[in-house]
Formats: sequence, structure tokens, C-alpha cells
Amino acid sequence: MFRENLVNWIAGQQELECCGEAESVPDAQTAVQQHQPDLVLLDLFLKEGDGFDFLDWLKSGLNKMPVIILSQYEEQRYAESSLHAGARAYVSKAAATEELHSAINAVLNGECYVSGRGAFRCGA
Repeated sequence: MFRENLVNWIAGQQELECCGEAESVPDAQTAVQQHQPDLVLLDLFLKEGDGFDFLDWLKSGLNKMPVIILSQYEEQRYAESSLHAGARAYVSKAAATEELHSAINAVLNGECYVSGRGAFRCGA
């Protein structure tokens, strides 16, 4: 249900387009290879693996596309691990859509983002 709502929200944004969706790591890998998106919104927990498996796979390839983690788990526990694994942002699923929009803009402008903290220079 969350993914469906997210796709609908993206469809309502003039500057955004959803080019694919997946519920498992293999499906996400296939979608990324087929569509080559500018940005990936990723849950940490997927079927047949997890978001960290996907980040490892993505980092092992030549593609350096940015990833925003969307998770129901608290930032304090997972945000740092997600950024170290290669994500560019960590946004709580409980965050308002305005915060997700801010995170997307920050990441597409080369910054990192964490819910409640906002945008910052990556590596800072």
C-alpha cells in the first residue's frame, strides 16, 4: 500500500516520473538495468534480500545512481548505516511528503539528506 501511494504521489509531481517499481532485490536490479533512473527510492527490507544487498550490488557496478532509503525504522539506528552503505539520503516513511520532496531535490543536487536533519554536504 505504501508503494502504491508513493507511485501516486510521484505521478502528481510535475518534475518527477516513476519509471518502475519492485518488491524484491532481483526485481529492483532488473528495473534499474532496464530504466536507468536518475534516482532510486528504496525500502531497507525487501523480498529476496534487503536494501543493503541492493546498495552493495549497485556500488559494485559502474552506475553511481543516487539512492534514497525510505524506511519505517528510526533514523538513529539505520540512517548512518544506510549512508555508509552508499545511500545518499534516509527518510522516514512517517515523514511528510514535503520532506521527501526536499530529500529528492537535495540528492539530485549532489547533497545528502536525513529526516529531521535536512540536507548536508555528503561526507560532512
